[in-house]
Amino acid sequence: MRFARKLALLATMALAALALAAPSAFGQALQTTNEATGADCPSVSAVGHAISGGCVIHASSEGEITLRQHIFGIESTVSVCENEFTGRLGPNGAGFINQQTLGDHGDCAREPCDEETGTKEKRPWPATGREQFLHPGKEGVLRAVFCVETLTNTSHPSGETNCTVDVPFTLFNASTHRYEFGEPVNEMPGIGTAGFRCELIGHWLTEATPGPGEDTAEVIHL
Repeated sequence: MRFARKLALLATMALAALALAAPSAFGQALQTTNEATGADCPSVSAVGHAISGGCVIHASSEGEITLRQHIFGIESTVSVCENEFTGRLGPNGAGFINQQTLGDHGDCAREPCDEETGTKEKRPWPATGREQFLHPGKEGVLRAVFCVETLTNTSHPSGETNCTVDVPFTLFNASTHRYEFGEPVNEMPGIGTAGFRCELIGHWLTEATPGPGEDTAEVIHL
């Protein structure tokens, strides 16, 4: 079973890499601008776990986020957690989610995967924003490639769950440029293989006021 699980995880990660390499497969690119100035967000750079540049999206979950996984027809709940994250998006809507935290709300028992050596900082999660047409009433989708691990995990990749999920989003409040991500009731199926995929249930709201040094992003259709 462990060998089959590893094969499924490798296949999922390979598919995620292909999806990020060819974002046109799931919608048109977004133009991401600085809310205050209207200028395009700067490019995002990643050096190890250090992410810089871009415009910041800072969001917190409204209640719990449920993560489920399907392995060869068997469905199980991986975690039920509250979630807060910071995302840095470049001018074309692509970037990373970092400073992510999972708070205990029910049966969480997971945390973002960290580096295997050194300072063991949390690994950034690649994210790509696109327009989409599969979720009525939603403006776009943020494809997130994320990794969570058990709190007792000591040997990578044992204990890790790697997922790719399309999270729909829409403008929540035009006057404050707040956005709502996710689906509070309906599941958000992941991008996976015949043997493995994830799904999420829950939603997030971006902060009404950016923090010190943060430039809130505004999404504009091309």
